[in-house]
Amino acid sequence: MLHEFSFPYPAQHAVLQELIVAEAQCRERVARLEKAIDDSLADWSLTPVVERLQALRGVGPICAVTFMVEMAMYAASVTHANSWPISG
Repeated sequence: MLHEFSFPYPAQHAVLQELIVAEAQCRERVARLEKAIDDSLADWSLTPVVERLQALRGVGPICAVTFMVEMAMYAASVTHANSWPISG
């Protein structure tokens, strides 16, 4: 679709081609990252929770994993903060 555009100046066409290449590279990067996340779910203790979260409408694997990572980080920080001795 974008390949069909024509421009009066060659520089404009060159910029369009660079944007098309950049967009394709971004799609490839996203696919690699999604595969890496999917692969890491095999041995993660929170995988069952991630699978259950995906039962909610609009929650896909990336959203569910991100949510669980954030919750795990929050829980770790709260646990760590509660273990500090209170001074004063």
